[in-house]
Amino acid sequence: MDQEPPKIVVAGDIALDWLQVDSPLREDDPLNWRKYPGYRWHQFPGGALLVAQMLVAAIDDPVHTYNLGDLMGSTSATVLHSLARVGTDPDRKDSTVLRVQQYLGYSGPADGTGVIPELNDDPEDATIVVLDDAGNGFRDQETAWPSIIRNSESRPFVVLKMGHPLAKGKLWDLLLNDHADRLIVVISANDLRTLGANISRRLSWERTVTDLAWQIAYNPALRPLTAVATLVIRIGIDGALVLRRTGEGSVATFLFDPQGYEDAYKDQGQYPGDMQGLTPAFIAALTRRLARDGEVGILDGVREGIIASRRLFRLGYGTDPHNPTYPGPELFTDPVPEDGMIERVDLDDLQALEDDPHWTILHHLEQTQFEDIARRIVREGVGALQRPVPIARFNNLVVVDRDEIESYQSIRNLLVEYINNTQIRRPLSFAVFGPPGSGKSFGVSELSKGLAPEQIESMTFNLSQFESTRDLVGAFHLIRDASLEGKIPLVFFDEFDARFGDQPLGWLRFFLAPMQDGIFKDGESSHPIGRAVFVFAGGTSISFDEFAKRVIDPDDPVLKDAKATDFISRLRGRIDIRGCNAGPDDEGRYLVRRALLLRSIIERTAKHLVTASGMVPIDSGVLRAFLKVPAYRHGVRSMQAIVEMSTLTDKKIFAPASIPPIEQLALHVDADLFRLLMLQDILFERMVEPMALAIHAEYLAHVTPGPAGQLPPMALPWETLPEEFRESTRDQAREIRQKLRMVNCGIMPKAMGVDRVVMAFTDTQVELLARTEHDRWMREMKRNGWVAGVVHDDERKVHPDLIPWRGLSDDVREKDRDVVRTIPQFLEEAGFAIYSIL
Repeated sequence: MDQEPPKIVVAGDIALDWLQVDSPLREDDPLNWRKYPGYRWHQFPGGALLVAQMLVAAIDDPVHTYNLGDLMGSTSATVLHSLARVGTDPDRKDSTVLRVQQYLGYSGPADGTGVIPELNDDPEDATIVVLDDAGNGFRDQETAWPSIIRNSESRPFVVLKMGHPLAKGKLWDLLLNDHADRLIVVISANDLRTLGANISRRLSWERTVTDLAWQIAYNPALRPLTAVATLVIRIGIDGALVLRRTGEGSVATFLFDPQGYEDAYKDQGQYPGDMQGLTPAFIAALTRRLARDGEVGILDGVREGIIASRRLFRLGYGTDPHNPTYPGPELFTDPVPEDGMIERVDLDDLQALEDDPHWTILHHLEQTQFEDIARRIVREGVGALQRPVPIARFNNLVVVDRDEIESYQSIRNLLVEYINNTQIRRPLSFAVFGPPGSGKSFGVSELSKGLAPEQIESMTFNLSQFESTRDLVGAFHLIRDASLEGKIPLVFFDEFDARFGDQPLGWLRFFLAPMQDGIFKDGESSHPIGRAVFVFAGGTSISFDEFAKRVIDPDDPVLKDAKATDFISRLRGRIDIRGCNAGPDDEGRYLVRRALLLRSIIERTAKHLVTASGMVPIDSGVLRAFLKVPAYRHGVRSMQAIVEMSTLTDKKIFAPASIPPIEQLALHVDADLFRLLMLQDILFERMVEPMALAIHAEYLAHVTPGPAGQLPPMALPWETLPEEFRESTRDQAREIRQKLRMVNCGIMPKAMGVDRVVMAFTDTQVELLARTEHDRWMREMKRNGWVAGVVHDDERKVHPDLIPWRGLSDDVREKDRDVVRTIPQFLEEAGFAIYSIL
């Protein structure tokens, strides 16, 4: 029997949207009016009417709502009208899709509140009620509400799309009192900003979530919103934070595009213009999933809502200027690559995040395997990552570290504002710090390339090579010349914190006037610099905090004379680049940074290694050495030098034989350690047999007879043990490395003298690895023909422990735990040490 379709009621504030489309001039037309600029006007349903239209397209079933035919053609004296100019981007020849180019405002009834008609059909047994409360009168007109929500005994799901002001009005009071346990409220982060909530934009997803967590915890205006069953906070068309109320409190889930940020889908410039209807598309997709799956489908509905909004933005009103139209069912089909990927991460304790300003989504994931993530980045590229790892891409620069993402994004925001605001005539100044060879100039250059490549002209000056102020004046003249030609010079002042003569930081005072007033002096003459971007790269400090701590000392007359405080006050931003070496409290992030850098270097200097499918064939040992060598002597420059010195021409794989000779390698890394890491597979395979012997010896030391007094068939000396059991023990030894990765550990030869040696596993690690060992044993036994059964029978290959971990007795589990606890001992006897990469 077919399931009866859900009864869905849609009501709320309504509007009629008018789209103005330019009419081309026809100078040869016999009708005079066509020879002048003109427009065509197209009318569309808006507000709750558009929600209903999109919901019909989503579920392919009718919904109960207003009679559209009675409303179309209504004047602005009775119904709110919105106006927008629609067309293609005039500055883009490849722009063919119609989107909003300019919002022209509204026209409505003189008294401010339009007529909200009666519902065409108002069933009292509706299963879902969708309400579009845009703050335009519906929330206080009780007679316009669906009858079912006025019945306090009714139990429909209520999806409330609510606009500013939030949590206000008679409708809100009713829903909170009578329907809170089945109420799904959808608001936007911009609505919260309108309330005065300080929520960052375009920095990092972690910063956005942290800001939202603070607002939810401490902003009294938001407190009523946390009392509903589900609160969905939309973050553009790129993410959403979902709070679901349970008997034990609230559960938070964050859905987001890991390769973007708020508004990134719009900012990328691929789809110029804007679109109406993005929120109705989201609501329609969410409601469709709610109708199919009930409450358990809400998170899938949010993901599909984000995708539907993106697809609407991409498809626009079509390409026919004579017939602009909204897309229909195609908004709600299965995802395609152009939609991007929307990942999710569950946040167990949302409020705890605001106490940790440096938390990252990468570390929040359970059992994050940094080495596995890093290996996959190098081999397949960042696009192949299946974990929700946030990244930021700036042309050829890809960043995964939260602090770097926020630094680059903040500078990008400054640059965008500076480029677009032509009224600003003095230079924009910011500083960039990092270890030597960390790629400071590369990062800033890539950041600027995607903004206005036809306007920006890069220039570099190294102050440590300047002999007098005349050199600096000459540099300012070159900058001014470029500015006079209509360019925006991106000026990289390297080692700006170098000494000038005998004075530390001696160059700083010569930049104060150019930074503040946009002028420089040449003799007695003053010259305007014009528009420019000054980038000050530190050479003596690896971070801004280190620089500031060193130079801001009011009691030091030398530093006071250097005007360091005045210099810092003129900066508008800063970037701290971590580089490829592990820093303090860096945990495993340096592996991912190294992977991103190595992939970028290969793509730029050995393009032929990248296959048509985007794969980089690289030997496991070579990749391990690049990722895990303790340090690069000259930072990223050393990593790049090793790739450039490798013999890769005409090679199809990056193999150990391609690595440069040890004498060249030693210029950039500890060559002996690099080669040990590279050859570790061979060394480890040689030790499999000794480790297998040690594992078997440990087994014999603890084996106990069965119920009949017989020993298991494996309870034999290694020399007489059947080969089937020997190979099983060898497999157990080989899998040790994979187990270690699961707990963010690795192995190295003891001769390397590694730091962070693990002598014993924690209880949590033991439990995870013991469960993994049991799963490995089950696979091995089943592969050899064993089956589960109540009674252990070696001849019939029946074993009672061939069941999932949760069904085992604790005595049996303890055997697997004992095997795990002895792993450090096996490896030590074989000449290896376990170390933590965190």
